Amino acid sequence: MPWWKIVLHSEGWRLDIGDEPQEYGFYTTRYVSAETAAEAKEAAREDARREIGPMMRGSNEPSMRVERVSETERGRASAGFVFYRMTACAEHEPQIKVVADPFSNRVRRLMRRFRLR
Repeated sequence: MPWWKIVLHSEGWRLDIGDEPQEYGFYTTRYVSAETAAEAKEAAREDARREIGPMMRGSNEPSMRVERVSETERGRASAGFVFYRMTACAEHEPQIKVVADPFSNRVRRLMRRFRLR
């Protein structure tokens, strides 16, 4: 069965990260084994929901979409989450807080964009 690399982007999660629950979005990369890309997408969504679910507070309905799908030669461990607060700062840009996966290319680009070190 082929392996798939799925990059997910989700918004609207009310999570308890820090002092009090706030709305967050995140990016995550999931590696799943499935017959088709459609099955891989659904498996990746379910895996991310299962992992983040215990941190969720409240009954909001977060959105989750697939950013990228590619077939890979073999699977790897999922890469964690990159969270950002949904509230905007004075310049109307998101406030980024890197929680996991600090060495991915996407994280490095976000950190450069928002001048984080």
